[in-house]
Amino acid sequence: MFGYARAEGFDTQPEKIDVIVDVLGFDHFFIGFDGLSKISLEVMNKQPVGNKSYDLMKLNIEALQKVVKKGCLITAGLVVTHLGITPEILEDNYRNLEEIVSRYPSTFAALDFGPLCPIPGSQSFRYLIDPRFAKARAEKFSLSVDVSYLESVKHKYLDQDLLDMDELVADFIHGCCPKITTKHVDDHLERIRTLANKYSIVVGGGV
Repeated sequence: MFGYARAEGFDTQPEKIDVIVDVLGFDHFFIGFDGLSKISLEVMNKQPVGNKSYDLMKLNIEALQKVVKKGCLITAGLVVTHLGITPEILEDNYRNLEEIVSRYPSTFAALDFGPLCPIPGSQSFRYLIDPRFAKARAEKFSLSVDVSYLESVKHKYLDQDLLDMDELVADFIHGCCPKITTKHVDDHLERIRTLANKYSIVVGGGV
């Protein structure tokens, strides 16, 4: 049986995990790893419910280890871009993924990954319509955005109801991730595909 799981959901009494797997019959979990470094998780505002002091990257690894111990499978969700991302952060995230997958290859049923598509209503979409907010948020993490580009496209996202998703992704990369290019992203995605193929892991692009 397949179910969605938050990483902190595994940070509980061992008997609860036993019930979920052994009694309820769950044997495959989707876990949104999202970014694979502390900075990426913080920029994407991925925080555990309740205790905000938790290290979510540590929780992700602990959840993975508990799934491995129970002999279950994981489909991992990965978002490869975020506000202000740099080539160095991309590389760090890939190396962390490579280490995790190579350590537990048989546990990963699939890697579901892609660039961030900031849907209307999300904080990431707000960056496209509020360049000042994007700049302030990026500076909080010592990252940068292209304010002039965001100013040039913001009315498109304020006024349109029907959006071209490819254009939306491209504008986000250009305006919110000025240290990288679409080629950086394409190369990164190809590296993940190659890694998955090495271990016969299914790849997807539905994040």
